[in-house]
Amino acid sequence: MLKIFSKERSNKDSRKKKQNQHQDKHRWRNFAAWVIPFVTVPIGFSVFAKDVLGVWVSMFLWLLFFWYALLIAERYIWHGSRKWAYVICVLLCGLTIGLGFRWQSRLRKHYPSERPLALGVDYIMGWGERKLQGSWFWIVINNTEEGDIASPVQVALAFRLVNLKSIPTTIQAYTVEAKNYQDEWVRLATVDVRNNDLYATMGARDLDDLTGIKMNMAHTCFDSLISQPIPPYTPIRGWAFFQVPENVRLEPKDYIRVFMRDSEGLETTQIIPIEPDREGVLHASPTFEYFKEMKDLGKLKLKYLSEVWK
Repeated sequence: MLKIFSKERSNKDSRKKKQNQHQDKHRWRNFAAWVIPFVTVPIGFSVFAKDVLGVWVSMFLWLLFFWYALLIAERYIWHGSRKWAYVICVLLCGLTIGLGFRWQSRLRKHYPSERPLALGVDYIMGWGERKLQGSWFWIVINNTEEGDIASPVQVALAFRLVNLKSIPTTIQAYTVEAKNYQDEWVRLATVDVRNNDLYATMGARDLDDLTGIKMNMAHTCFDSLISQPIPPYTPIRGWAFFQVPENVRLEPKDYIRVFMRDSEGLETTQIIPIEPDREGVLHASPTFEYFKEMKDLGKLKLKYLSEVWK
């Protein structure tokens, strides 16, 4: 009985030994069979990655592949764990992350030529010249050292912005410039209508009898819209308000230069025309909304923003 048991055990050990020898003989073939099909996934994502999101998806897939390959090697090649293999895998992961940051920085350098943002002007409202009389809009700044102050807003531009990237983005900063009479680019003063009340007077020239109706900019303020995530390839439209510096007169035939920086740090500068008044353009622009609130602005101190915030 003992001989039979010993013989069966010997046969099992022999079969197991032969099986291990067979596996050892074809261990690299087995390893390749399990690894090669999966390496095509991170390679494919890396080839077609054209934005920051694609870069980091590719890097994540490479990290997964390295650990997967390590587990397959332990199963078919070493039949156990190797400390030095884990060290190499960790080093490869660190190198991959470093390459990801480098790849991302290189993409950012190329983005400006690929126009990550497209900006246009659908409409202009206002005289476009630095003067108190005839301003279409006024902004009221409350509780200053001199009391409540009304400041003229000479120009309102209906901007149309399209995010040309494949991921949502927000605008962190932007500036608008126009040319003066000396053909030099000068910056327009942006009027923040998010934190101050905006009133429409529609070009009233009598400063002693200056009555305005309060405007509701909750849904049409360009500054508010660009601070929220902008979906890919979806145009947004909103009004932006400016004070014009001296020696500048902004008209529909003129051009403006706009600098923008988005949430990923990508910067772009565009010189765009102010479109003339065409049929249907104003209809495409955001509609102004008003509150049922009138204010006598003539009783307030009238100053430019540069005089208020020195």
